[in-house]
Amino acid sequence: MSLKLKIRLGIALLLTLLLGLGGYTILTIQRLSVGAQHAQQANFRSLEYGEQMLSALEQLREQPTLGPPLAQLRHALTREAANITEAGELELVDTLTQHVADYQRLVDDRAPSTQQLATLHLLQAETHRMMQLNAKTFNHQTRAAATTATQARGMVGLLLLLSVAVGLALVVRLPRIVLRPLRRLRADVEDVASPGPTTTVFIAKNDEVGAVALALNRAFGTCRTNGASRGQPWQLNAAAWKA
Repeated sequence: MSLKLKIRLGIALLLTLLLGLGGYTILTIQRLSVGAQHAQQANFRSLEYGEQMLSALEQLREQPTLGPPLAQLRHALTREAANITEAGELELVDTLTQHVADYQRLVDDRAPSTQQLATLHLLQAETHRMMQLNAKTFNHQTRAAATTATQARGMVGLLLLLSVAVGLALVVRLPRIVLRPLRRLRADVEDVASPGPTTTVFIAKNDEVGAVALALNRAFGTCRTNGASRGQPWQLNAAAWKA
């Protein structure tokens, strides 16, 4: 394997880990954001409408024939009817709508206050059930978002540690991969250039450094390889020089 390919593979591995870390983080943040937005737009608004209805009902308990609280009750109930998200919520809203109409008839007929208060008490109980239904789902979504966040934090930490480990390995290994054969080549060239019996540069690997050593051996008029003792000439892999 050529030095160029080794360096490219190391950098590609590190980039792949970093891209995976970034992509997973972005997707997780987007999923948490969508979940939180859904909870706010649906269940949280239903809780707000329920609070408005309860406030109107409290005012009606003090003054059963007061007009503005009854209009506020109808307005909040209408907005809640357009915000149905949970199973069983539609039935509760229909029941509330029917009982509001019943209360209006009692007021119009000037029914006894005991009947009016009983209907208001029933409306309060049904409003509480509607709010509890949405609060339960809201809490469930909140816990699910917290669980997702915890899992995402662990996964991001794991990917980060893996990226750091690979990065440190590349920092340590790449200089060795590149410099060690160059140092060996320099030492062999110095041996060949110095007075002595050594007249051949050692060819350790079939890569760019090996090609340089082969060229030097040809320049010196001889070629000794690992298989020279068996009389096997060195064959340079031309693919190592391809881009």
